[in-house]
Amino acid sequence: MISALSLPTAFMPILAAAEAREQGGQWIIWAPLVLMVVFYYVLLIRPQQKERGKRQELLNSLKKNDRVVTTSGMVGTVANISQDGKEITLKFGDTTRIPFLRSAIETVLRDESAPAETAAKT
Repeated sequence: MISALSLPTAFMPILAAAEAREQGGQWIIWAPLVLMVVFYYVLLIRPQQKERGKRQELLNSLKKNDRVVTTSGMVGTVANISQDGKEITLKFGDTTRIPFLRSAIETVLRDESAPAETAAKT
C-alpha cells in the first residue's frame, strides 16, 4: 500500500512528463500568433506601403502642363507649382485657376494614344 509520504514520489514521473510536454509545447502556443503577424504583414501592411510609395512617386513627378484629377474629381492642368512644392495651381479652361494642395491630386492623366501609335509603327 502507498503511504502518504511516498505519494509525491509516486507522481514524480507523471509530473516530469507533464513538465516536458509543457516546455516542448510552448512553440505551439506562439506559432499561431507569429503566423498571424506574418499574414497581416504580407497581405495588409506591405501592399499598403507599396501603394503609398507609388503615390508619393506620382506626386513628386508632377510638372507643369500635366493633366491631373483631384480627389474631388476635378480635371485640370497644372499651371504652377509653388516653390515649397506643397501647393499646386490648376488651370480649368482658359481663365480659371484654383490652388490645391499637392496631396489633393489623385491621378495624372497620361496620353494613352501615344504608346499605341508608337507600337503600331514598329
